Amino acid sequence: QEMMTSDEWTRAVFVREPKQRILSTFMEMFVDKRFFADRCCDEHFEDNEWEQLYCWSRLLSADFTYFLNRTLDCPDPHWTPQSDAI
Repeated sequence: QEMMTSDEWTRAVFVREPKQRILSTFMEMFVDKRFFADRCCDEHFEDNEWEQLYCWSRLLSADFTYFLNRTLDCPDPHWTPQSDAI
């Protein structure tokens, strides 16, 4: 703890380039895997079947704009800005 708060220590943070990070997340979590569907379609819209179906349709069409919009209301460490962790 002292290291993180002391003026005697130098701290550095290394983060990935944001465009590369979001594209990588899109390809891995939205296009290739069920992670997004389970987390953001089924769980997030569990009380709204129409939204669930629409979310799945956007998932199947690999809609990048839809993915970006859902990252705003379906938070997850995979796409949350790294600055939030600092």
